[in-house]
Amino acid sequence: MFEKYDKRKIGSCMAFGCLTVAGLFVLGGFGAYFGMKATFESIVSDYTDPVPRELPKVDVSREEGEAILGRWENFSESMEKAEQTEELELSATDVNYLISSSREPLFLALRDKAFVRFEGNQIKSEIALPLDGLEIKEVRGRYLNGDAELSIALEEGEFEIEFRSIAATGRGIPDALLDQVQSSVDIANLLTEAEPRLADLLQYLDEIRVEDGKLRLKPKRGQNLEDLRKKMAR
Repeated sequence: MFEKYDKRKIGSCMAFGCLTVAGLFVLGGFGAYFGMKATFESIVSDYTDPVPRELPKVDVSREEGEAILGRWENFSESMEKAEQTEELELSATDVNYLISSSREPLFLALRDKAFVRFEGNQIKSEIALPLDGLEIKEVRGRYLNGDAELSIALEEGEFEIEFRSIAATGRGIPDALLDQVQSSVDIANLLTEAEPRLADLLQYLDEIRVEDGKLRLKPKRGQNLEDLRKKMAR
């Protein structure tokens, strides 16, 4: 059943972003994991909801919000021109405000669907993902409400996303199923292919890391940046 509900049904949903995309594979993976122990309809009933969960709201002042947007816009402009700029450091509050207020496609895709927290070098996200885009009748009008813990990194040109845990409607996803989901599809690569803006960002960056509760985006420097600038000018 996993194969039946994988990439062919997910292409139109890629814009939901890296914090929610694994959930799209989880539903299909349940069938293969549980086999005859449960029907897909019962899995949908147990692990999805008819209404989205209420996600927390980010609370910042107008001045703080304008400063967050300004920092991202300056960084984004440097990226578009392949110009040198300093490493961008974002707190979870910064990211959640960008999700709620930025017109950047990367953040718009997550609006009302994800709320993130950073703990050490891990990302924890509350999600409320509408499943209509899967074009599967059993999940029409349903939502995947859950929690995910993941790590994300870009180092030496390798972009990686690893989900440590996923829970849906308060039910933890078995480790064996989570391993199956991650081994069946390269989520980081699939997202990069589907979301051009993410691909642009990765070209500009030398490193992505979550460290000490902050998301850090380190731009390329020196010859690497010059090579990118030449490539963009072609």
